[in-house]
Amino acid sequence: MTAPLAALVGSTPDTVYERQRSLVRAGLLQLAGRGRGGGTKATPKNLALLIIAFLASDSPSDAGARTKIIATLKPTIKRCNYTGQSSFVNSVSWILENGFDDYHRYPSFIEVSRDEF
Repeated sequence: MTAPLAALVGSTPDTVYERQRSLVRAGLLQLAGRGRGGGTKATPKNLALLIIAFLASDSPSDAGARTKIIATLKPTIKRCNYTGQSSFVNSVSWILENGFDDYHRYPSFIEVSRDEF
């Protein structure tokens, strides 16, 4: 999962791996096992967390704590207008899993402001 995600976010597999480790230490991701192939499963929610980790911080060392804050943010209304989800990570996960059939009706990007930390 690290190489394709690294290409997507313009990074290296090693940097993705460090983010993954930071999220495991923060209790956001669970390892599937030990050794080669024993990382985290490539589920929509796990991928959403890794993407949020890149949006949350340039530094892998504080990515876990910042991701935890951003991932659990709630919309100002009860649920997201676009996905119907009740948290940011669930909305990003929903987008990864379902996509948008009518992309003209939905946002074309996700933006995270780091100034609020």
